[in-house]
Amino acid sequence: MADHNARKLSISLGHLFLLSNLAIGTLGFIYLQWAEGQNLVKLWVPKHNLPAYTQIKSMDLTEKIVLSRSISPEVVKDIDKLRNRYTLVAISQENPISKNQLGPALTLNHRALLNNAFLVGIPATYSMTLGGSLIAGDIVDLTLVPFANKDSPSASPIVFPNIMILDFKLDASNPLLHNFPFVLVVALPLDRKQDYIYSRSGAGFLITKKL
Repeated sequence: MADHNARKLSISLGHLFLLSNLAIGTLGFIYLQWAEGQNLVKLWVPKHNLPAYTQIKSMDLTEKIVLSRSISPEVVKDIDKLRNRYTLVAISQENPISKNQLGPALTLNHRALLNNAFLVGIPATYSMTLGGSLIAGDIVDLTLVPFANKDSPSASPIVFPNIMILDFKLDASNPLLHNFPFVLVVALPLDRKQDYIYSRSGAGFLITKKL
């Protein structure tokens, strides 16, 4: 009889131990789920694919909730820090946007220069970039200096004043990398597109920056 009671007590203790473990496991799971939920963050991501050098508008963005541990410290979460900035690279739909994928914050003057503008990539030498000192956001004057030839021995330079530089980088894809290792991405006025196209093939570039 004593043995039977001891076995019943042992089984009861075993059940109690098992139930305790299940309860602890369940509570632990619930806590982890709760803790994970506490670390959810909201950020703004592209609603659709954004090509490089796209000025971001509110309509281009949508809100997304993600785990904070999956987000790099470089990711920009605040919509006010994304609006009216422009992309330096193509960014896929719903991918977080990092600081290094964005151009500088735009002033009212910058925005005015980007209105009704077209973008041009200019192969550049080190001296053309003012000793490598140019940065995105700089405002420069771009002068096209026509090469002299028998048909136009003294053609006048064509000046594009107050041109914004959107990007300045090494151009690894350039087959003339040794001679023109950089590319300058600039915004030229749309109403002067024909001036640029007409003179581009037979002209050199001169870039000047006001102190």
